[in-house]
Amino acid sequence: MKSKTLHSAARPGSRLDASAPQQAAKLLARLACGLFLLSGLSMAGAASVAAEDAAEERASAFRAATGAEKEDVPGGALMAGAYGIILVLFVGYAWHLSRGQRRLAGELDQLQKALERGPAGSDA
Repeated sequence: MKSKTLHSAARPGSRLDASAPQQAAKLLARLACGLFLLSGLSMAGAASVAAEDAAEERASAFRAATGAEKEDVPGGALMAGAYGIILVLFVGYAWHLSRGQRRLAGELDQLQKALERGPAGSDA
């Protein structure tokens, strides 16, 4: 019976001929959805296997606690270095601003002298 349906779909002018692209699109959508769900299930399975392996590894590497562990992080040296870097950046920025101010002051003096001389090319 399927051969008749396929044969009638291939016959030009049949009613199924016009809806063939729609049926193909639906079939592709169902196939893509199925593959997506299948890949999600396989990833979930892989994640659960990885979690079980990690749990087994922790269980086999158990060490009894002998007391509170002390952390040795040199915080003082890191803090002093950070403040030193901030100080160097601040001094560099202040030096950059003072250089710009001196340059602008020189340009302002030149403009004032040019205004005192009057417009260029005038005989007055």
